Amino acid sequence: MDREWCKENYERSITSHAWAGVPYHADWEEIQRYSQLRAIFGEEMALGAVPNWAAEIVDRMIGPLPTCGHYTFPHPVLQICEAIGEEKCPEFVCGCYTADSEHKLLMSYYVYCLDAWLKNAPLEAEPLVHAHSLLSSE
Repeated sequence: MDREWCKENYERSITSHAWAGVPYHADWEEIQRYSQLRAIFGEEMALGAVPNWAAEIVDRMIGPLPTCGHYTFPHPVLQICEAIGEEKCPEFVCGCYTADSEHKLLMSYYVYCLDAWLKNAPLEAEPLVHAHSLLSSE
C-alpha cells in the first residue's frame, strides 16, 4: 500500500477500523486535521504488513469495543490484551450484549414479571410469587 497520508490510503489501513465511538470516527475532512491520527497511521505504515491476527483483533474487538459503562468492565479490555499476547482473536468476543448466565436468568425473571404485570396477572399468582422470592433473594 502507498504510505502517503490521504483518504484512500487511510480507509484501506487497519488504523481506520479502530475508532468507533470516539472523535476519530468521523469524515475525512475532520480526520485529516488530527496530527495524532496521522502519527498512528504513519506508525502502521512503518510496520509494513500488519499480521492477520492483529487486523482481526482490531476489526472484531477494538473497533466495536463497548463504549458504554458495561457491567463486565474491564473484561472487554482485558480480553483484547490477552488476544494481543496470544497473537490471535478468540472465538467469542465479549461485547455490549454479553451477559453471564446469572444475569441472563435474573433478566428473564424481570421480563416474566413485566409481562405478567402488562396482562394484569394477580400478584398472588404462584409463578409471580416464585419469581418475587427469587428476585428478593438477589
